[in-house]
Amino acid sequence: MFFIYDDNCRFCKDWIQVMKHFKYKSDIQFINCEQYNTDYNENLDCKSSSYFIIHEKSGNKIYSGAAGASHLFRRISNNRVLKCLGYLYLIPPINFLMDLGYFIVKKNRNKLRKILK
Repeated sequence: MFFIYDDNCRFCKDWIQVMKHFKYKSDIQFINCEQYNTDYNENLDCKSSSYFIIHEKSGNKIYSGAAGASHLFRRISNNRVLKCLGYLYLIPPINFLMDLGYFIVKKNRNKLRKILK
């Protein structure tokens, strides 16, 4: 399993550094988009989204945006709050709000990094 992110985005890189400190119930590799595209001959656009990718024999399953982040959160084994947040995405009205929140963060990620710093 892979979590793919935009390596040119300082906010994204900072967020990945935080996420790497959690324990996961499955092996997840955090890879920047350019590296993943080169290694796996893909053409993902990480400026528009991050991706959670599950490689299976039957084919890859690719989840982008808030859906991808929720898949990552559901696999955390040492933080119940984030794990529950991942499962909340499965509830229809909440997933719309999480998609909206992801969109807002994505559009303002450079401003957010300055504020959070």
